[in-house]
Formats: sequence, C-alpha cells, structure tokens
Amino acid sequence: MATPTSHSEHPAERDALVVLYAATDGANWKSNRNWLSDVPIGRWPGVTTDEHGRVTHIHLNDNRLRGDIPPVVGEFANLRELYLSQNQLTGELPRELGKLTNLRHLVLFQNLLTGAIPRDLANLKHLERLVLYDNRLSGEIPITLGNLANLKRLYLGRNQFSGCIPAALRQVPENDLAKLGLMFSAGSTCESPNP
Repeated sequence: MATPTSHSEHPAERDALVVLYAATDGANWKSNRNWLSDVPIGRWPGVTTDEHGRVTHIHLNDNRLRGDIPPVVGEFANLRELYLSQNQLTGELPRELGKLTNLRHLVLFQNLLTGAIPRDLANLKHLERLVLYDNRLSGEIPITLGNLANLKRLYLGRNQFSGCIPAALRQVPENDLAKLGLMFSAGSTCESPNP
C-alpha cells in the first residue's frame, strides 16, 4: 500500500517502518494511531525524525509488538536510539542491526529473543547503551563487543550465555556481568569475574 510522503521524509524509511509494523503485529499494538497513514512519519507514535525527515529514534517499549525484528530495521542510517523493550519479540537479533552506525542506544530487554548476539554489533562504534537482559539469548558473548569504546551501560543478565565474558567488557562503567555466572577471558582461558 503506497502512501503519500512529506517532501522532507525518505520513502525508503517510511517503507521500512511499514515493514516493522507488519512484522510485529502492528494492528494489535497499544499505540498505533497514524501508523500507515499519510501523516508524516515523525508524527507516528514512537518515531522521531530530524529536520531532514530521517528517522533518529524508535521508541516502542511496552507496545505489544510480537514477532521477529525484521532485517529492514538496519535501513535507518541516522537512527540513534532503538527501544523495543517489554514486548513479545521473538527470533534472533538481525545481523542488519550492525548497519546502524549512528546508534547510541540499543535497548531490547524483556522480550523472547533467541540465538546469539550478532558479531556485527561491533560495528556500532558510537553505542553507549546495550540492554538485552531478560531474553532467551545464548551462545558466547562476542569478543568484538570489547571494541565498543563508548559503551557505558551493558546489561545481559537473565539469558543463557556460555563461554567467557570478553575481558574488555569489564571496563564498562554500568554492567551486570558478574550476575551472568561466567568467567572473564584471559587470553585463551577464563578467570573469575571478581578481579
């Protein structure tokens, strides 16, 4: 369904939001007023755009989203914050999240997400907040997350991770790593989470 767009918004981003809506059962969201309408996307609940009409924030916490996060979420080149917490999102985190190179906050806690954390998240050089606790994520925490020099908050608890925690993540000021019950990496071995 094609909808008119404002002169300052990007049709590809409108289309990506429509895909997000469809993939996450948008018809049953708590707040979906204006979604799929000809109203500028910056006036859709949970969406903020900049002066050029580019999507910068998606905040859809506790909004009854259900289903998989679609790969098209990686198309928001100017996105700085993605908040999809306290919903019923399932499936794996799409690798395409790693394309969001302007992202500062990725907050997806209290969902039903499964699988491993994609190594592609290491591309998010500006990321300050990564909050994935209370999901069903598993596998090893990618060592490449230790390269996220701007990371200030990291919450991964209440998942099913295995292996060692990358030692560089110990430097993240706010974290719940000690609660994971895993050891920190020390070269090719693991060491206690309490140095």
